[in-house]
Amino acid sequence: MALSEKSRNAIYRTLTPITGEEAVAEMLSFFPSRDDDMPATRADLELTRAELRTGLAELRTEISDLRTELRTEISDLRAELHTEIAGLRTELHTEISGLRAELHTEIAGLRTEIAEVRTDLQRSVNRLLVWLVATIIATAGVAVGAAAQLTA
Repeated sequence: MALSEKSRNAIYRTLTPITGEEAVAEMLSFFPSRDDDMPATRADLELTRAELRTGLAELRTEISDLRTELRTEISDLRAELHTEIAGLRTELHTEISGLRAELHTEIAGLRTEIAEVRTDLQRSVNRLLVWLVATIIATAGVAVGAAAQLTA
C-alpha cells in the first residue's frame, strides 16, 4: 500500500533534522506515493496471466471465426466463378453455332456463284467453239473454191 501525502510529510519533517534531507528523500523513494507505483505481487501476476489466457482464448475464437468466414467466402466465390464460367461457355457455344450457320450460308452462296461463273464460262467456250468451227469451214470452203478454180 502507498504512503499518503500526510504520512510522507510527517516522516520527512521528523527524520530530516536527524539524518538530513538527502537521506530522507532517498528512503522515501523506496515507498510508493501512489498505488500504481507498488511492486507487482504474485496475485497481480496470476491475475495478469488469467487475463492473458482469457485474451488468448478470445483471440483464438476470433481467428477460428475468421477462418470459417474466409472458407465460406472462398466457397461462395468458387461457386460464383463456376456459374460465371458456365454462362460464358454457353454464350461461346451459341456464338460458335451462329458463326457456323453464317459460314455455311456464305459457302452455299459461293458455290452458287461458282456454278454461275462455270455456266457463263461454258457458254462463252461454246460460242467460241462455234465461231472457230464456222471460221474453219469458211476457210475450207474458200480453199476448196480456190483449188477448183485453179484446176478449171
